[in-house]
Amino acid sequence: MTRTGVRAAVLVAAVCLPLGVGSGWLWVRLVDGAEPVVADLTLGLIGFIVGVIWSFVALWFVGRRFPDGVFVGLVVGGVVGSMVAYRFGQVIGVDATGDLALKAPGVLLMWPLGSCLVGFGVGVTRRVHGRLGEPSAAEK
Repeated sequence: MTRTGVRAAVLVAAVCLPLGVGSGWLWVRLVDGAEPVVADLTLGLIGFIVGVIWSFVALWFVGRRFPDGVFVGLVVGGVVGSMVAYRFGQVIGVDATGDLALKAPGVLLMWPLGSCLVGFGVGVTRRVHGRLGEPSAAEK
């Protein structure tokens, strides 16, 4: 990966930090007084949706020139963003029952999973249809 690709990866991963804070805030607002399983699933769903949306945006604006760097940034940023969302939610979400502790920590991988699915889907589509949507040489 080139220096510019590394810069793209760092930029994409850095944007995941404020997205993680926003996701953590939303998580706390949605699970106020809910069962622990519902809280876990809600965090996973929020992470998956944020990962999918941010992947489309990043791949659309930056991924055309640096797809490898953007993909690495999405995966690393997804892991960091989900951890930020969880920790931020714990800090601001202390309620009468104690703190928001995850019973299923695997839900933290939903954000990078959503990013990977979009990244692979966009990559396969670009490979089949060419860089800008034109038919590839094999289809002509």
